[in-house]
Amino acid sequence: MTEEIQLVEQLVRGSGSAFKKIYDIYSPLIYNNIRKIVHPISEAEDLLQEVFTCLWQQRETIDPEQPISNWLFVVSYNKSVSYLKRKLRQRIDYTPQIDGALFIEEEPLDEELYIEKEIFLQKAIERLPAHKRKVIQLYYFEHKDCDTIAIELNLTVSSVRFYLKQAKGILRDAVYSNRMFSGTGIGVGITILFLLLNC
Repeated sequence: MTEEIQLVEQLVRGSGSAFKKIYDIYSPLIYNNIRKIVHPISEAEDLLQEVFTCLWQQRETIDPEQPISNWLFVVSYNKSVSYLKRKLRQRIDYTPQIDGALFIEEEPLDEELYIEKEIFLQKAIERLPAHKRKVIQLYYFEHKDCDTIAIELNLTVSSVRFYLKQAKGILRDAVYSNRMFSGTGIGVGITILFLLLNC
C-alpha cells in the first residue's frame, strides 16, 4: 500500500493531520493550475481554499485507490472555469461572435478530452511566430504586464499590444475552427476564449 493511499484512507476517516499533509503536498501544484486560468492572485488563492474545503467536505466519497491529484485537478479546473463564466457574464456584452452555448451549464470534465484540447492549444501557440509566441507566453502564462514585456524584449509597449492582438486573433480562429471545441460543453474553450477576448 502506497503512502498516498494510506493518507487518503486516513482522510476519508476524518484525519485532520492527513488532510494537512495532502494540502502541503498538493496545494502548490493545484495553485499553479488555477493560476494558468485565473490571473488575479487573490481570486486564485480563494479558489485554492475552495478546492480543499470541498475535499474535506466530500472526503467520504473519495476513492483511495484513485490518485488524489486527479480529483484535485478536476475540481480546481471546474471551479476555475465557473469563475471565468461569472467574469464573462459581467464583462462581455453579447455579440454574434460569442456563442450562447458558452453560458450553458458546465458538463462534467472529460479528462481525456481536456488533455487533447490542451495539447491542441499548446501546438497552436507553438506555431505562432517566435516574437508573438514569446509575448503570449509572458503575458498569459507568466502574468507579466505589457510594460514589463516591452522592457524584457526590447520592444515598444505599442508593439507588445499589437503582437498580442495579432496572436489572439490567430488563436481565436484556431479555437473556433477546431471541431473539438464545438458543441454545448465549453471545456477548455471558455478558458482560451476568456484569454483571447480580454487583454
